[in-house]
Amino acid sequence: MEDSEIREQKQQFLREEILEGGYDPGEFQTFMENAREDGLNVDVWTIDEIKRKVNEFKRTHRPKTNLQRESSTGNVEDSNSNPVSPPNQSQEESEERKGDELMFQVEVPCKTLALTPLDQVVREVQIQILKFFYMKNMINLRFEKVAGGIFSSSYVCYVILTTPFNWMVKRRFSDFYLLRSTLIKLYPGINIPPIPPKKTGRGFEEPFLLKRQIFLERFLRSCVDSPIIRNSPQFFNFMSVSDESSWKRIKSEMERAVEIKRIDDMWSPIGKITLVINNENKIFAQNAKEFVDFADPLYKRLRRLTKQLMVDYDKMSNTLYDMAESFSNLHKHISTFNDSIEVGKNKTLEDIYVTLNNMYVKWGDTCQEEIKLSQEQLRPFFKYRHHENNSFKELIRIRQYYGQEYIRHKMKVDQKKERLFQLGDISKWEMTPAQLQGLDKAEILKNKGEALKVMLPKETALEFQLRDQFAFYNQQNHTEVKRSFGYINTEYRNHFANLAKLQSNTLANIHVVWADLLANFSEAGAPLSKPSSIMERHPTLKQEEQSPKK
Repeated sequence: MEDSEIREQKQQFLREEILEGGYDPGEFQTFMENAREDGLNVDVWTIDEIKRKVNEFKRTHRPKTNLQRESSTGNVEDSNSNPVSPPNQSQEESEERKGDELMFQVEVPCKTLALTPLDQVVREVQIQILKFFYMKNMINLRFEKVAGGIFSSSYVCYVILTTPFNWMVKRRFSDFYLLRSTLIKLYPGINIPPIPPKKTGRGFEEPFLLKRQIFLERFLRSCVDSPIIRNSPQFFNFMSVSDESSWKRIKSEMERAVEIKRIDDMWSPIGKITLVINNENKIFAQNAKEFVDFADPLYKRLRRLTKQLMVDYDKMSNTLYDMAESFSNLHKHISTFNDSIEVGKNKTLEDIYVTLNNMYVKWGDTCQEEIKLSQEQLRPFFKYRHHENNSFKELIRIRQYYGQEYIRHKMKVDQKKERLFQLGDISKWEMTPAQLQGLDKAEILKNKGEALKVMLPKETALEFQLRDQFAFYNQQNHTEVKRSFGYINTEYRNHFANLAKLQSNTLANIHVVWADLLANFSEAGAPLSKPSSIMERHPTLKQEEQSPKK
């Protein structure tokens, strides 16, 4: 089949499944871009890969409602076949005001999570700063390259050591991917930390594996911070089960996991969850959305600027090495001059050139250390924070979706009930004969409040179901964003405290260089301390006749 035909087949599939299926194309593009670096290029995916990604997308996203898709054409009709006008600014404002009027809070039972040993360890560490360092040292991860055989290909596995329990397990990247997708399905409303996107063609490159290792380690530490995730049997098994046959069985169970939608099927360590709709949560959600939307381009910028910082340091180090080479050449020529004469030798200038050569080489080395620090400390940190911000956006998006569904359905039902009450015909209230038989028509038409409660029982039940779903995601959004922000605060403080320590060591080295230079050059005419031999820049230039110290 020609490439153009294959491409058209892929694009036709995407049009049918995403566009005609009512899903947001912008959300799907973001999903594919996060899956891999060149994810928006349809040619890099096989048709089977695209089908799998579409199925994954559908498990975590909802199609727009008919009202959302068709409102621009005015094709939606209510139960009385009266056309509904497309939502305009006044309608959106009406929805907003309706949201302001809602106040709802209730505690409902759910399934109880059994506490795992991980929970006990985290709870024992009460001080947040100590908790960070304990969790940082609690989970250690390293990659291993496993050679293939006659019937298998080479692959990479990640060895995870959980020190308090001496758990050691080996997991492949696909296992991390399966874990996260399972957690998303089984624990809705929980902020599931990000993992790095899938990438092809670089699976065995050392720098790539080191970056992925750092990312996955952060993922695991973030999971431990969540009370729901660390007590989930899926995460516990992921961290503790080392027997290969047992792990295969557990993976098979995870692959068959079905997305949880009913509130009474959800999980909590205390066996109950709180459903809340109030103005405080609404304001919190609005401000959280504004923050994550604002932060997204800034994290991209920080990643770009960190890369530029490395380029700038490299340019600076090369300039310093060139200056060191110039003093090396000056030293060579003054040495030749001194060797050619018997009287008037200038040995002091030789020493000065060597000293300045050494100073510039060490200064350049400091810039190279800064590049290493940026590569190891800044780029992975900002990359993870950027992906983490995207997981916040998804959490907020789901809360917004359920809120819109509830408010729109409630407004529609309220308007319909108002019309039905004005008609005064209880036979149109869509009640069963048994329900109608228990009503006193004259009395119920005098009591509007009671009438609105009993009419349209099915639509009212759906309204309550949507209300509870929105209240759940509303409260979870508030709880999870606050919890995650607390963890991020600690991550920032301790990451940059560690960076400051590393920077102090680097700057201490260059401080010694400047101090030695000051001691040598501060007194005119004083003899210089015996300098070392000529130093070389990084092994990109050929070496001088004297051995480099580097």
